[in-house]
Amino acid sequence: MPAILEEEMATETVEIPEFTDWVSGLARNFLECRTMGHRWTPRTATWDKFSQAYYVIHECDRCETERRAWWSKTGEILSSSYGYVKGYLARTGKDRTHVDGNGRQTLRAEYLTRVFKG
Repeated sequence: MPAILEEEMATETVEIPEFTDWVSGLARNFLECRTMGHRWTPRTATWDKFSQAYYVIHECDRCETERRAWWSKTGEILSSSYGYVKGYLARTGKDRTHVDGNGRQTLRAEYLTRVFKG
């Protein structure tokens, strides 16, 4: 039975799926990135005079996740973060869930089933 989460400041109860249910409903492009990794394409690199660094954005051409980073002139990564589109992150409990080794195994099994009809 799926876990139930009551969102703060919400007037309705939100049903949160079990991990395997979430995986089986995952869009194919998300499943491919979760299994095989992102396919990054350069989007922008903007010099920030105040920070004395480049703000670099890459975007996955498959799932539209953004990889955002501040790079020094010498190429050192000063900080980085990711921006995910709705539905990409696992939400199977109170909060978004980190996918561990067992979860990645479940994702690969689903990938085999869908992509190779395994």
